[in-house]
Amino acid sequence: MRLVLHLRRFFCDYPLCPRQTFVERYPEWLPDRAQRTLRLTRTLQVLADALGGRPAAAMIGKLRMRASHDTLLRLVRQTPVPPAPPPRVLGVDDFAFRKGHRYGTILVDLERHQPIDLLPDRSAASLEAWLRAHPSVTVIARDRSTEYAGGASAGAPDALQVADRWHMLVNLREALERLLDRQRPTLETRFAQLAESAPQSPDSLSVPVPVRRRQRSGSETAASSGRRERRLARYAAVQALHAHGKSKRAIALELGISRWLARRLVEADAFPERAPQHLAPSILTPFEQMLIAAWNAGERNSLALWRQIQAQGYDGSAKTVRRWVQARRTEPAPRTRTIYRAGLRIEQHAPAPRSATRPRFPSSRQLVWLLLRPADQLTEDDCRLATILREEPVIATAADLAQQFQTIVRQRQAEHLDSWVMDCVVSGSEDLANFARGLQDDAAVRAALYEPWSTGPVEGEVTKLKLLIYPSSRSISYFGSSLTRVQATSAWLYDAACQTACTASGHEPPLTKRFHLYERRRGVVDHGYITWHGVDKPPPNGQRSPARSLTRTYASRAR
Repeated sequence: MRLVLHLRRFFCDYPLCPRQTFVERYPEWLPDRAQRTLRLTRTLQVLADALGGRPAAAMIGKLRMRASHDTLLRLVRQTPVPPAPPPRVLGVDDFAFRKGHRYGTILVDLERHQPIDLLPDRSAASLEAWLRAHPSVTVIARDRSTEYAGGASAGAPDALQVADRWHMLVNLREALERLLDRQRPTLETRFAQLAESAPQSPDSLSVPVPVRRRQRSGSETAASSGRRERRLARYAAVQALHAHGKSKRAIALELGISRWLARRLVEADAFPERAPQHLAPSILTPFEQMLIAAWNAGERNSLALWRQIQAQGYDGSAKTVRRWVQARRTEPAPRTRTIYRAGLRIEQHAPAPRSATRPRFPSSRQLVWLLLRPADQLTEDDCRLATILREEPVIATAADLAQQFQTIVRQRQAEHLDSWVMDCVVSGSEDLANFARGLQDDAAVRAALYEPWSTGPVEGEVTKLKLLIYPSSRSISYFGSSLTRVQATSAWLYDAACQTACTASGHEPPLTKRFHLYERRRGVVDHGYITWHGVDKPPPNGQRSPARSLTRTYASRAR
């Protein structure tokens, strides 16, 4: 429908008036120079916000309204962001602009479950400045990071800090991992003794067929030796810096390694050699004894071997069996030409044991779950491993204390925390004692045992933020063809964070271009926006633009 208006025109008789003529206006239902009424504009905004660009364009056509998908997306972007009340309960967590290199901070109103701001880094100074500008915050939920703890104490000294309970359990697991790393040589020796004394099945006692060894070139051997020398030099440098009294964090910063690796090399009693590689179970593993029996009987035809195991249920290809046969030939195949037989030399070596026949001792990260999970959730093999672990008195004591701490956290038994800390101090485990002392010194830990707040909603917003920063076909399919259904922070928030990151590092502000997103399930093409650093003005000194990690933004704001 098209409205034709007949309006009155007025004239000014004053000769020096800059506006000689003007038309009467109706701002309550028709803005200046508008092509549609306010009611129609609001209707289009609601439809575009609910459906997206092209789906909404198809829908309004059936409702006798006309607008392109570009117009609908533009209306959504023009919708003003509703004012938010001052936050009272704040959730703080970090996210990665570029994982392993640069991180930012996301702030979430835990009462409204809405993100309210992004900080360009995760330093205490940034959080302190933000809190001083927002004095309404009375509760701060955070992880156990010292940066966030210092920023919260300086920026809002009267606010109650609440440590996240999930991060407390993660710190407990990390302390147990360090304990298992210290006890690993003793545990590996006991595990090997039990494996040798355990009765073996007749199949495991059969002699394996020797396999051909691939000869490594001189460059491969030199590269392997060079890698070991570099690891050894790094281990020596870490030990030397630690002997001079430097902390693990200072060592990690000076050598350019992670704090996890620095801690592992500092706590290692000797240079950690890489474990020998074991053959992983393959599709042929259930039929390997049958193949070995046929091979020892004189069968060398790979197709014949394939047919034999296929009759027993093997559903793999003949090429897999052919590779198995080729690796075990001790002489050329019968059809090999005589001209090639003279120069063909095949070296053999005993095959490495498969993990299915000789189990490998698990890592500390795998073993720690045997100490944290309830006994009724462990399998028979897990129970045997747990028995080996608990033969060490210090590990058995630490496992019992870990179970008690999980009960304290999950059932909010704050009255038992002090006694548990004292038990950890006298337990004989240095790692668990340090963890317990850190809990006792942090007032936010005690508040976590009686306050309902946590950073769980913040982690959810971080997940949504990742999907906005790094859009992929999976994330687009998850959100559907409509980019306006993203229940995350408005696009202006991410644009503002990108602008802040560029301004802080001296880069030019990003440019915005339009691109197309394809939604596979419905075959709908919709428009979004991609932002990248200006091509004509690259980052100074060849640096990577911080906007590249926070470049892609959706075309619409979230509700």
